[in-house]
Amino acid sequence: MRAVALVLLAALVPLSAAHLLKETFENGIENWVSSSDESYTGRAQAVDGGMVLPEEAKRYGISTPLSQPWQPGTPLVLQYELTFTDSPLECGGAYMKMLSGSPDLETMKESDPFTIMFGPDKCGSTNKVHLILKHKNPVTGKLVEHHASKPARVKTDKLPHLYTLVVRPDNTFSVLVDQVEEATGSLTTDFEPPFTPLKEIPDPDEKKPDDWVDEPKIPDPEASKPDDWDEDAPETIPDETAEKPSGWYDDEPLMVPDPSAVRPDDWNDEDDGPWEAPIVENPKCKDPGCGEWKRPVISNPEYKGKWSAPMIDNTAYKGVWKPQNIPNPEFFECEDPAAGLAAIGAVAVEVWLYKPKGVQFGNVLVTTDEAAAEEFGARTWKVVSDAAKKKAAEEAEKAAEEARKRRIEEGGIVVQMERVALLAMENPMVSLPLILVVFLLALKMCMGGNSKKTVEKEKVVEEKEKEETKRTCLLYTSDAADEEDSVDLGGRRIIKKKKKNNERRKGRNKAKT
Repeated sequence: MRAVALVLLAALVPLSAAHLLKETFENGIENWVSSSDESYTGRAQAVDGGMVLPEEAKRYGISTPLSQPWQPGTPLVLQYELTFTDSPLECGGAYMKMLSGSPDLETMKESDPFTIMFGPDKCGSTNKVHLILKHKNPVTGKLVEHHASKPARVKTDKLPHLYTLVVRPDNTFSVLVDQVEEATGSLTTDFEPPFTPLKEIPDPDEKKPDDWVDEPKIPDPEASKPDDWDEDAPETIPDETAEKPSGWYDDEPLMVPDPSAVRPDDWNDEDDGPWEAPIVENPKCKDPGCGEWKRPVISNPEYKGKWSAPMIDNTAYKGVWKPQNIPNPEFFECEDPAAGLAAIGAVAVEVWLYKPKGVQFGNVLVTTDEAAAEEFGARTWKVVSDAAKKKAAEEAEKAAEEARKRRIEEGGIVVQMERVALLAMENPMVSLPLILVVFLLALKMCMGGNSKKTVEKEKVVEEKEKEETKRTCLLYTSDAADEEDSVDLGGRRIIKKKKKNNERRKGRNKAKT
């Protein structure tokens, strides 16, 4: 169903001569060629509206040709939709390579030349949207990789995201994620190494002379150890001024059987062995102490450590050695990097995917028209993205509602009050009566009420322990009770009422009756 919707949406975007590739996967992956190279153990599969990499820990190599080669001197836009269908990307590549020239797609290898590599790559500390441009040095004929110095970050959630690269003839570039510009700059200033090599480089053949002195400080050769310097003096010594505390228990053990422990009633010597009380710290050792008394140690004022000569300036010091600079034999002035890019004949997914499986590519577009690419993304990715976001929000709301219902079913008075508060917000006309009822019920529960079970319990307590004080839960007020008969417990007080107050309580009960 999703594939049909995408085909209809893509059909609304008219074909353009500027489009070198527009792949909506309406016909699966029949336009793509899987490489026969044995290093590619993974096989891409067609899915609803895209092409998926279905297995973990596999290398994939699959490509498709452009309708005609891209030539330098015109804008270049590479755009594709990417979704991590199984779980967020942990380790692997999800980028695309734009292969140089007219490659043999059936025998494609990792080492085949590419002009541009663009897209997400994440593993360990690496988390970036690659932008690598290969450029041939006209002096040496070598192909050099130039990396964008400030790449965009990867979107690692399970929503569909749109990655767009624009390289313009004026040597500016833009990287957009979800049609928002995340990185931009110039090919002449924002790549490492720069397209224009250094004019001078350190001489690779020069070696440091054997007599070169690069130590700025040396031990003073004329210094000698003082006669009174004692290298054997310890760093710490016993404190001779300390005295053993009075009452110290020299013969008491540090650990003793717990005197308060009681043999369990169900203990069986035959099955469990002889019962022994657990070992605990000897309470006599807390104050003042017990066992062998030793003097505490203090820093030794006579300690000096091993003697070493002081450091002085080295008169033979020549500085930090480094080779001299020489003219760079690979230097050339690259004023127009975009014009020096190689022609592009195909697009490839050539990646190593470790984890997870389920990386899905969709709506691949190669064009020379920026505006057309933006419109294509709005008619395809934007519609799918909005629907996915709405679905994710609905699922999150449903999960939250289910969790709230579980709390209400399992919770006590606090959760019930939360439920009433939510109902009150949904029905403002009845909110005040509901809140008043809940408040009165909560107050009654806190005060103990006059339930039959509570009254019976009070009678039993009064009959058994008439002389003991009784504790009642009262809301905290400054004049709730005499300070001497109360204990503050986090905003409430436990008020000890004497037997003489029994008559007052009985009077209240009679009035209620």
